[in-house]
Formats: sequence, C-alpha cells, structure tokens
Amino acid sequence: MFDEFRSRRDANEPPLSTENPILHIEEQGNDATAILYRRMSQTTPAAFNELRLEKLGGNWKVAGETVVPWPDLATVSGFLPPRKR
Repeated sequence: MFDEFRSRRDANEPPLSTENPILHIEEQGNDATAILYRRMSQTTPAAFNELRLEKLGGNWKVAGETVVPWPDLATVSGFLPPRKR
C-alpha cells in the first residue's frame, strides 16, 4: 500500500483527502486500537478503518490496519438474529 501512495505522489497527483474523524480509541499498556471513519476523496465511498497501534520508544506506530466499506445504514438490518421470544 505504501508503494501505491508513493506512486501517486511521484506522479504529481493531487493529495488524497485527510478526512478521518476518530470515532474511538482504546489503549491498554503499549497497545492501542483506533477506529476511524475515512474518505480518500469526495468521489470515493467512506471506509471503516481499524488501526492497531504499538508504542515503541515512546512513539505510537501502526502495527496493522483493517479497512472495510462503511456500512450503508439503509441496507443494514443488524448483526444479531431476530429474537425467538
């Protein structure tokens, strides 16, 4: 992914959007998880980003990332099955 971003920069493409409101951060010792709403441009759909962070030498570094499409609330029916009683 870093190569993709570098390639866009080197081709003098306009910078990507930095819209990424932080929705939640949870820290436990030297590990943390950050949940973000992210858009790379006004023409691309939003994404749900989960960043897994690790504190090394007093600084936070990204140790991993999961990106999935932001759910369309008009079509999401829930993640639990209906109650039986």
